[in-house]
Order: sequence, then structure tokens, then C-alpha cells
Amino acid sequence: MWRAYGRKTGVAFVLNPNAIFSPLAPLPLLLSPVEYLTQEEFTVGFDWMLENVERNLSALQRQQPTMVLNYFIDMLMTSLFSIKNPGFIEEREWRFIYNESSQGKLAYDIEVVDGIPQIIYKLPICGPGDDYPGLPLQGH
Repeated sequence: MWRAYGRKTGVAFVLNPNAIFSPLAPLPLLLSPVEYLTQEEFTVGFDWMLENVERNLSALQRQQPTMVLNYFIDMLMTSLFSIKNPGFIEEREWRFIYNESSQGKLAYDIEVVDGIPQIIYKLPICGPGDDYPGLPLQGH
């Protein structure tokens, strides 16, 4: 996306490394690295996931069906939003994935980017000295 949004002006975020390993509570966000996969690599990974489901089917059947379905949907959605064509690998992109159906809600506006109206979700960014527990972002 940097090619579309970076242009001659840019922005950078300094993230607390713990954000990669812990939820961004209280916000319904997940921070995920982008995987740059070919169609074949995606297929291999998807087949591996299906094989794991088959191998662990009896354990999955002992869980609440709704919980298993929700985990599967979350995994699938995270995968879909975290995959790009290998032609963009130089970007080394990470993405915030927002689950709008979660408990918390992010503020948003509709902004026009290159003549196209888009929903832009607003992250509450903290500056040095600001106290916002659970949100590992620091504005600089």
C-alpha cells in the first residue's frame, strides 16, 4: 500500500515490540506481518491447515462448535488480510486487522483518497508521556 499512500510524504510508527505478541486491548485489533505468497505457497499452507484439522478432529469435536467456528473464521480472515503477492516483498509490511464485530469499536470517517470515498478507521495514537494502558503505540 505504500506505493499508493506513501508518495512524497510519509509517516512511520514506532511500535512496542510486545504488540506483536499480545492483544492490543482494549481495541479489537490484531497486528500481523504480511506473508508474500505465490498461489502455490498459499495452497500448500491451506492444505497443511486442513490436514491439521483432520488430524485433530476428535479434539475439535470435544469443543463448543461455536468456539471452533469462531477460531476458524478468525484464522481465515487474518490469513486473507495478511497475504500479498511476492512482487511487493520489499515493503516488509505489517497490518492492523480490525474486527468490527468485536466488543470495542474504533472511530472512523469517510475520506476521499484519489477521488474514491473510503472508510478510514482512527487509531488513538499516544505521544511521549501520554498514558494509554494496553495500546502499545507511541507517536513521534
